[in-house]
Amino acid sequence: MSGYISAELLEHLLWRGESETLDFKRDQYVISGATDAEKAEFVKDVLAFANAWREGDAYILIGVKDTKSGRREVVGVANHPDDADLQQIVNQKTNRPVDFCYFSAVVDDKEIGVLHFKAGQVRPVHLKTRMAALDPKNVYVRRSSSTDVATLDEVSKMGHALRPSVDVPRLELLLESDRTQATQLELVSTILSDPPRVAPNSFAPELALLAASHRLAELSKPDPRKLAAYKKRRALLRPVNFCIKNTGTIALHDVEVQLVIPQSGHLIVSDELPTRPRSILEAAEGIDLSSLHSALRDSFESRGNAFHLRYSIGKVQPGNIGRSSEFYVGSTVEQNLALTAQVYADNLPRPIVVNLGVVIRSETSLVSYEADD
Repeated sequence: MSGYISAELLEHLLWRGESETLDFKRDQYVISGATDAEKAEFVKDVLAFANAWREGDAYILIGVKDTKSGRREVVGVANHPDDADLQQIVNQKTNRPVDFCYFSAVVDDKEIGVLHFKAGQVRPVHLKTRMAALDPKNVYVRRSSSTDVATLDEVSKMGHALRPSVDVPRLELLLESDRTQATQLELVSTILSDPPRVAPNSFAPELALLAASHRLAELSKPDPRKLAAYKKRRALLRPVNFCIKNTGTIALHDVEVQLVIPQSGHLIVSDELPTRPRSILEAAEGIDLSSLHSALRDSFESRGNAFHLRYSIGKVQPGNIGRSSEFYVGSTVEQNLALTAQVYADNLPRPIVVNLGVVIRSETSLVSYEADD
């Protein structure tokens, strides 16, 4: 089979931990001029992934260091073995063909190797004759992040199991806001303006003229200008989250949704609401409105002309709905957003691309300088 991996899927894999469907190898396998023991190291990994209990494709990324958390470190490789040579090493020695391929990919301007194992592998797969320390009587299997020898009961089940690709997970991705779920969502941003005949700059001199008791009462409240700025930002933002509906008959494992939102000069995107300013006496710093994205954390990245958000939803049982945490969207002008989301899961054969839309309408109101919320 020919090999290809999208940049989006590759980036997703770099953020995942090792499992029955993923492994990281810092160093390239020794193939050219290799000893039987060195070739056996490669063959053992291939057998383990071929026999793994998985419902989707699996990958070994070579030239990537497993850092155990965060994005894995791409170190790259200096050379690539020929896929035909790898096929010969494995499939001449096994009881049945292994459906895999090797190809190169580029990430972070470095070349890495990719071993891709397709879903639906017929099992069990084992060696026909001994190869270095590999015993042909053993059926090697991937368990979590390590390789083990399958039990007799497991080998028996492998022989009777249906091909994993027969039952493919099915899902529906929706946007949700204020209990409304849709692929095309409508939000309303409230634009607050100052009331007539009120000049915010007049607050400071007015405070200076208040009586001491009145001044103390005023100082126990938030700074009116900061409070007004907070209310204006808060009124613009509307909560949004993802809903994953499992419409199939098998569970979705380790679901992750990635969303691309095109940037615009009037668009505000955040993973949290602004912080309400504290009283003047408490020396509240208020909120910084000079940056639209200062509140965004690991789930957000700005690349090119778009915002990239990543949310983990976890396991979703058949008939259930999984929800992401909320993010917030608002705009100072009306606009229509065309969004592209990708859904990943350990047992999905490939990412699912979903086109979504958000229509942002606006309404106007007057801001209150009273600390009423």
